[in-house]
Amino acid sequence: MTEAGAETILLNERNAWAFALRKIRPFLGKEGREYAINLIHQDALQSYSDGIRKQIAPRWQLLIPHLLQELQDLA
Repeated sequence: MTEAGAETILLNERNAWAFALRKIRPFLGKEGREYAINLIHQDALQSYSDGIRKQIAPRWQLLIPHLLQELQDLA
């Protein structure tokens, strides 16, 4: 998965949650709305973000030692 692909997935998920929240807003009081927003951000979107980070991280973990070696070779 590329960073651009990850960004697209997260944006689509965020937009889907925003759409759903707008539709149920009339049925929620202030406390219900705050609860829903926290649930969406802390559980749903965070789990997508964490999963994507795990998929992208191995590539960066391999790239960083290579970049550090190149910097050392330049010194």
